[in-house]
Amino acid sequence: CARLADLENVVAIKDSVSRDQYAELTRLASDQILVSNPYEESWFDNLTELGWQVLLASPDVFLLQTPNDRRLSAYTDLALRGEIERARTVRDSLDPVRQALRSTEPRGKPHAQMKYWLELQGQVGGPVRPPMLPLTPEERDRVRLAFETCGLGQAEAAVLAPQR
Repeated sequence: CARLADLENVVAIKDSVSRDQYAELTRLASDQILVSNPYEESWFDNLTELGWQVLLASPDVFLLQTPNDRRLSAYTDLALRGEIERARTVRDSLDPVRQALRSTEPRGKPHAQMKYWLELQGQVGGPVRPPMLPLTPEERDRVRLAFETCGLGQAEAAVLAPQR
């Protein structure tokens, strides 16, 4: 990967390996290439501890936000401005949303669950294609209930308001 960073047309890499491995790649090549992994759970630490600039190829960017609830973007912006404790507070406010999303993913059906979660947000992704399996009515009910009670889209204005 560090050698790939020398290529002019390679500007970023999504690396889904262990934190030790991508931290080493960051150390070796971050002056030449943006390093990222797709896990929002580690984004804050990577942003604040490793100096990362991008959360690349992560479905969480659209699963954990709505047009009216942009806490993921808000905590990213706060951290980039150096307001780490405020960023941490906003990040932590997403814990119920993360829990709702993660706890309702049926085994072997992550795409079906993500598509339904997005449908509940008012977006349309359509059904999964074979050979993937759709959610059962019971699984849909479980996802819907978790979505409706997790607080996504209901962020308190005080959490997101700029500090004066």
